[in-house]
Amino acid sequence: MSSADLARRFLHVNLNTVDIDAAQVFFADCLGLKLQMRTDPEVLNDGEILGLSGKVRSETRFFYDSRGARASCAIEVIDWVDPATLARDQSDTSTGLAALGFVVADRTRVIETMSRNGFDILSSDTDGLITGGPAAMVLGPDGVVIEIGDLPDAAPGTVHFAGARVACTDLQESISFYEAIGFDQVGSRHNDRMCHVGLTEDADSIRLCLTQDTAAATAPAHTAPNQQGLYRCALRVENVQRAIAAVADGIAVRGPIWCPLPGTPIDGLHIAFMTDPDGVVIEYVERPLSHFSGQTNGRTS
Repeated sequence: MSSADLARRFLHVNLNTVDIDAAQVFFADCLGLKLQMRTDPEVLNDGEILGLSGKVRSETRFFYDSRGARASCAIEVIDWVDPATLARDQSDTSTGLAALGFVVADRTRVIETMSRNGFDILSSDTDGLITGGPAAMVLGPDGVVIEIGDLPDAAPGTVHFAGARVACTDLQESISFYEAIGFDQVGSRHNDRMCHVGLTEDADSIRLCLTQDTAAATAPAHTAPNQQGLYRCALRVENVQRAIAAVADGIAVRGPIWCPLPGTPIDGLHIAFMTDPDGVVIEYVERPLSHFSGQTNGRTS
């Protein structure tokens, strides 16, 4: 097996919500993402796919940035119907997925729109850990921190997903895990408390920012698949069977599993699951490169 069998690009990041319409207001109306796919909430699915027992019902909405569905990472917002989304204590400071990052053409306008719609602006000008430049910090839907940076010279209304931040208990352990599943270190902002890693086909446009804060809590990320908040990252692999075989010894993999997507243009996908050292669920999704219209926007490997 080769590194080409491991993760190649981000496909989506999952947010479990208690109010899917409020989440849509934030991501679509305020931030400018496009709702391009949704599942049928009336269809029963096998809960074992995501780690729940019995049959479950949920509605999933996929929001994409200005590059479109074939060229950008989606925000996959899930409203769990039965069982319902488990509300989270907003004061919780556990490790795991801690923030999402975006870059926009007009940060001031976007922030003003979010404020008018009732979302708290935590900081209007700070040093963005994900985006790597001046950024605003916003408390988005379901208590998720959203970093908003700048996309210079972009057309009005342009928005790009820039990545996510993972709060780590042991930074070096987390770096080793992500490198073992296909990531490389990217950029220059590396020290003993922070490291950026990325995937080949995303080039440097999407980063996973790994941080370790000595003052932060060390409790593991939430483990319930229907827990409110950020839960899971899905990554493209060419073939899920080969990807599983290529994963380093010591990393447990659950799969392959066939996951139907009722109500969408996709019948379903072959997937597999892993968990990073802090409880973040990583999903390998079999999505051949041919699906992406011959794009070659990534780094060579």
